[in-house]
Amino acid sequence: MDALGGLLRTAYGAFITPRMTAFGRVNVIKAGTFCRTVVWPCCVPLLLHQYIRGRDRDFYALELLAYKAKAERISDYFDCKKGVVGGHWRMQKDMEIIFNGVNGK
Repeated sequence: MDALGGLLRTAYGAFITPRMTAFGRVNVIKAGTFCRTVVWPCCVPLLLHQYIRGRDRDFYALELLAYKAKAERISDYFDCKKGVVGGHWRMQKDMEIIFNGVNGK
């Protein structure tokens, strides 16, 4: 436990020590300005891109499943009216099993 405390104290000191001098405070301000003007504006498009890629993979898998099953309608596997989670075919199947178990069908 002493090792963990020493490690945390060292990490904390690495962030606190540069702010003790005027030059250190200027560097902290510069780093913050850089993050606000360069890093954060780049994060939003990257996160949006990752989200779109993930959705594309999900829908490609559903289209491939529908194609291999020779289904006429993709809505058999994904119903947009039921929302993002409830519309997936596995979720529909699970909900049907739960419904039948609860209602004794």
